[in-house]
Amino acid sequence: MRNHLRRAAIGALTVGTITGVTALGLPEQKAAEGRALQAADAIVTAAAVPPGNDPSRGDQWGLSRIKAPQAWARSTGAGVTVAVLDSGVDADHPDLADQLLPGYNTITRADDDGTDTYGHGTQVAGIIAAATGNEVGISGIAPDVKILPVKVLNEWGGGTASDTAAGIVYAVDHGATVINMSFTTTTRAGVLTNAIAYARSKGVVVVAAGGNSRVRGNAPQYPGAEPSVISVAATGSTDATPIYSTMSENIDVAAPGVDVPTTATGGGYRNVNGTSASAAHVSAVAALIKSVRPKLTADQVELVLANSAEDLGDPGKDTEFGWGRVDADAALTVATGTRLPTPVRPASVKPNRVRAIPVIRATNGPTTLIHGQTATVRYVVTAGNKPFAGQTAQLAIAPAGFGFTLTDVITDSNGVIEYSMPTTGRFQIKLSMPATVTRSAANSPTSSFTVKATAGLSAGENPGELVVSYNGTAGLQLRLDRLAGARWITHTTFVPTGGEHTFTGLTAGGKYRVVVPNTTAVTGLISQVAQVA
Repeated sequence: MRNHLRRAAIGALTVGTITGVTALGLPEQKAAEGRALQAADAIVTAAAVPPGNDPSRGDQWGLSRIKAPQAWARSTGAGVTVAVLDSGVDADHPDLADQLLPGYNTITRADDDGTDTYGHGTQVAGIIAAATGNEVGISGIAPDVKILPVKVLNEWGGGTASDTAAGIVYAVDHGATVINMSFTTTTRAGVLTNAIAYARSKGVVVVAAGGNSRVRGNAPQYPGAEPSVISVAATGSTDATPIYSTMSENIDVAAPGVDVPTTATGGGYRNVNGTSASAAHVSAVAALIKSVRPKLTADQVELVLANSAEDLGDPGKDTEFGWGRVDADAALTVATGTRLPTPVRPASVKPNRVRAIPVIRATNGPTTLIHGQTATVRYVVTAGNKPFAGQTAQLAIAPAGFGFTLTDVITDSNGVIEYSMPTTGRFQIKLSMPATVTRSAANSPTSSFTVKATAGLSAGENPGELVVSYNGTAGLQLRLDRLAGARWITHTTFVPTGGEHTFTGLTAGGKYRVVVPNTTAVTGLISQVAQVA
């Protein structure tokens, strides 16, 4: 079974399915009752309102639409950490460099800067917290928050549910107040459900894109469809929803998601569309709220957002806008009041207890192969130093240029899973074991395989002939070079068909070579030199 996960229109990911706990979120109607906040929750005042000297602030229609400048008089997000679970963040961007905490890469399980080779995470981070008043670029909605980059998407924009769940746990355990997830899947993954429940049990606000699936039938989009996640729809500059924004009973609020200026990798800027951007707006507003009322629970922050939203569409909560488009200034007014709406049912559920702790050991053959050779990987899964037999797992494979797809597999009586395949291009592979009620999650290291094309030259049957044989070059444009004096010049180019090609009418005594270009799938080469008879 394969499950495909997409980024919410700044992008894409892949997850699998297992059974998990259900966490409860906002009530179906706004509560009319209120409850006094604890006196220990002191109100914090922003030190200064950021000046309006960022050159592109005038293009940021979303700032004024959600009343962020008015909100800055009371909160700029100081003291709050927002974890951006995505493709990493460009740590050298002039509008982000001073906003970032040290990052983590769940794909490699390493502390690193989460270098963003895909670009999506940098876009999300800029909307939330681009430096404001620095005379550069744009203004972040919560310019004094710190961004914790947690890389869960690879360089192709793909990832797995287990890596994402590990990112959630890492973010919670490293001080995140708000978690932003701008990606979606139509399949509920228990490993994510459990991780989200863990975050909520620790008081962390979890925000996710509502998805861009309207034209595909409005299928529920996870993790946003989890009841304990704030799911965000997109709005445009006139408060209408764009044609892609998912309509669903799971939508909680809406926020700008059309033509949104933000940061881009390499120090640049670009305008983006999609509920990825909308989720970033809501994460930033949640950070403003937590900055002034740090003792608010995640449930209370949800209720503040819902009760302060600008009601759009049908009165009350609807499938297009949820409770309405967020209003940062109104949210702070509600948050700094003496009473808040009380949830009519609990919104946090403790994660399931797990018993077995699986360990995955991976071994593989050569990782650099000739096109067509067989790649082999063997996984041995143990728990308590014994074979973990008969256990479901997910084999995640990502061909070059694509996200991971998952295939369900089961460990044999020795706890072993073996995989082999003829290689046609570069790919990555890993084994994931999502958490269940009887075991914790586990992941193997990611194995990366490189595939090389081949090409050779030999004399033909007749004078003036050379025969080129090749493998792994289908669809590529190859080049036949001739040595002219001390330098190589192009004799001709050709697209190979079959397994070999014969050139005729070549200069007797001439020296030739074939050049195969590098591609995302295969490593190219320059052949040995052949001399024409």
